[in-house]
Amino acid sequence: MNWRGPSGILAMLTACLSVVYLASVWWEPADAKEPVPQSYLRELGDVAAADSGPRRIPVEAGERTDAGGNHPLAGKGPFDLVVQLIDAASGEPVVAAEVHLYAAARPDSEPILNIAPSADGRAALARLEHAQYRVKVHAEGYLEAPDLFIELPADGREFEVELEPGAMVAGWVRSPAGDPVAGGLVRLRHVGTGTSHDLRPGSGGSFRSAAVESGLWDIFWLEHAHKTPDPRLSHQARLEPGQTLSLTMTVPRGGAGSNQVAIVRN
Repeated sequence: MNWRGPSGILAMLTACLSVVYLASVWWEPADAKEPVPQSYLRELGDVAAADSGPRRIPVEAGERTDAGGNHPLAGKGPFDLVVQLIDAASGEPVVAAEVHLYAAARPDSEPILNIAPSADGRAALARLEHAQYRVKVHAEGYLEAPDLFIELPADGREFEVELEPGAMVAGWVRSPAGDPVAGGLVRLRHVGTGTSHDLRPGSGGSFRSAAVESGLWDIFWLEHAHKTPDPRLSHQARLEPGQTLSLTMTVPRGGAGSNQVAIVRN
């Protein structure tokens, strides 16, 4: 082949470029580093600029229930987050509650902070970084509120969560002789929606439900989850918001028939 002509020179350049390309694909330096996965929060730029100088909100901090300052998003940031808890029915602050703060990008992670509100129902979560967060509130006697998803500080720094009062059912399961019965389960079933909740009596025979919606409920005691309810061990009650219905269930030992079985209100 004549390498001196134009076609020869072109063929030579093509061959050289092919060799360079193959070498770049196959050859890797010994000290080449693996690519580092990017943090979701860092990709969003969720770190406050050093000179941002945000205004801090003067708040009365509640009682912190864990040492959340070890989390990289808490303890050193320039932002405060305030969550005001309000009873939706009365408008009064809710104090007996817990506020849990999570990183929104990590739904299965442990909470960054757990905090109880102060006497005015305000939970102050201080010194947070710029990031996206999920706030979950739990208060006994109230229905579970939807989680609050926010980006701090873009969405603001102070939020109000209204909690709807629910109803609860509590009581004891006893034998005809008055001894506690720890076996079986108590089932609550809403007549309108069919929603059901199963409660396992404790060692002392006591049970207590979480807050449930108001309305008409069927209440059963079952020997096990697939047992047909004994009509003598069923009770229907209309529950109102804020109500705690107290019951005593007298059930036979070992499933044996007895006329001394009943559910009565305390």
